[in-house]
Amino acid sequence: MRLVFAAVALVLLAACKEQAPAADTAPTEAAADAEAWLQQELGWVEGANPAQWVKQDQAQRHYRFMSVCSLGCSIVGVGEVTVRMCHPTLPVDTVDKTTEAVQNERHAALKKKAKAFAETYNRLMAADLKTMGAGECPPPVDWEQANTEITGMLDQVYSSGFRGDVYVHDQKRAFQIRLPRGVKVADVHKPLCDIIGRNGLKELAGLEVKSVDTTEDYAKLSC
Repeated sequence: MRLVFAAVALVLLAACKEQAPAADTAPTEAAADAEAWLQQELGWVEGANPAQWVKQDQAQRHYRFMSVCSLGCSIVGVGEVTVRMCHPTLPVDTVDKTTEAVQNERHAALKKKAKAFAETYNRLMAADLKTMGAGECPPPVDWEQANTEITGMLDQVYSSGFRGDVYVHDQKRAFQIRLPRGVKVADVHKPLCDIIGRNGLKELAGLEVKSVDTTEDYAKLSC
């Protein structure tokens, strides 16, 4: 996995434990219990309008993002790097805690609706926060784009085996990059600095680089 979001993942994955009640009762009772559980977990999405929810939340100064769960939990509709680096103080509410163990067709349909709702809600909230000038990423600061460009660069320089990866370290405010086998730091020094510069991060983001072939710690790269 190219992006590892340890701090967020630990919180979100802990929420992804909601399961349907076991069918250890009579069939009709089990079906009724399962339906009640499904209504409790996902019934909210039926008829819900994300634009109205955003408007209501903003009126109450309740700024947040939403995540949904399947194999894991994720913030959909916006980049997780953007949420972590630009809005670290905003809460992330898990609006679908049910896992990939889909119980029936209605469950699958409601999960699809919940994901679509969260995607739209998050995009609208992110756009409004940007318009308000809220957060820690005033233009042209763009952690998400820089992360995408570094990932693309690693794809281009690998030849075989490990493709390289990048992790955005919240506390260090740095990109930690593991280079593909055979690629030297000198080979990527200028391209990495160019990426940092054009995304408004020259004075804000650090670069830490090492090769997958070494057990040594990351070395700081100066631009």
